[in-house]
Amino acid sequence: MDNFGLSKNILDYKYSELMEELRDGLKYNDKKSGLHINNWDYERISKIGKTIEFTRIDKSRFQGSFCSSLRGKDMDLTHPAISMYIDLQK
Repeated sequence: MDNFGLSKNILDYKYSELMEELRDGLKYNDKKSGLHINNWDYERISKIGKTIEFTRIDKSRFQGSFCSSLRGKDMDLTHPAISMYIDLQK
């Protein structure tokens, strides 16, 4: 896939520009199913969380949730090194 469907080299983007293009510029195409059709970061999740009235939104870490049942040894065994952790509480 040429440059993952982006309009320029990924290294030439500012983070905000890349997020905008990934969110708005690429639409699902079953012939190019590897293209992103959505992506998430703390800012986006936080904004949506505030909109739907979560009262607490915290950046977290692997096994670092404020909820003890989400800190177990069996949580997120797939890709903890590249996962994003955010706690939202109503």
